[in-house]
Amino acid sequence: MSDHESGHDSEGHHEHGDTRHDHGHHAPDLETVGYAVVTVSSSRTLDEDPAGDTIETAVESAGDEVV
Repeated sequence: MSDHESGHDSEGHHEHGDTRHDHGHHAPDLETVGYAVVTVSSSRTLDEDPAGDTIETAVESAGDEVV
């Protein structure tokens, strides 16, 4: 079955069949997003690798939360 026949586009989005369809119901209800930061290293410790701290700062600067 082709994407056209299944009602989905090539990216898996459902085709509603109405070009005037209001997509407001797709808007997120969240004001912030919670992130978990995981860094993996076999040669560095927390004190020697600032990557996690840098990512945490960037996430929080964007108004989101590291959980």
